[in-house]
Amino acid sequence: MPEFIVPQDGTANLDCELAAAKRWLGNQRGWLQEQEAVILGDVLFSHQPFSEPVTDAELAFILVCKPSSHELLYQWLEGMQQGGTLDEIVECKWNGPHGEIWRFRWACDVPLRAGDGGMRVNWYELTISHETDGTRLYKNSFVTNLDADATIVKVITHAGRARWKHENEGHQRPHHP
Repeated sequence: MPEFIVPQDGTANLDCELAAAKRWLGNQRGWLQEQEAVILGDVLFSHQPFSEPVTDAELAFILVCKPSSHELLYQWLEGMQQGGTLDEIVECKWNGPHGEIWRFRWACDVPLRAGDGGMRVNWYELTISHETDGTRLYKNSFVTNLDADATIVKVITHAGRARWKHENEGHQRPHHP
């Protein structure tokens, strides 16, 4: 069921989207729990004010996470990288015309925000590069309240990646000049 954004939701577009999403979560909580839904969202939603109600509703989430909007989290990841504790799997894949290098990285129990009340999440990243020249074809990272380990890293990153394709090709109206 869709949840419509109404003028009373906020004064800025982003405020409106978050308010409508929280209202939708509250209205659909029972159905979402029955379906064992996993909430997918872009970077707008990957902050504690949205992630916490999802977790409180006993639901899972996979949300886009960017260095520019999650500075503390990426400081932790840098420390883990330097300390050699950032997990990684690298695979070579053939996509038809050329080979690709798929690099999956993940970390457990990292802070979503600063402070004692900061929610702890698991972080995943997928980088796809051209095999011969190293040109980056795709890169994105996600935070989740789902487990983080080598057995699920591909599932999490594929689900996060599918959200973008679904939203941008299925729901966004084309921009007309």
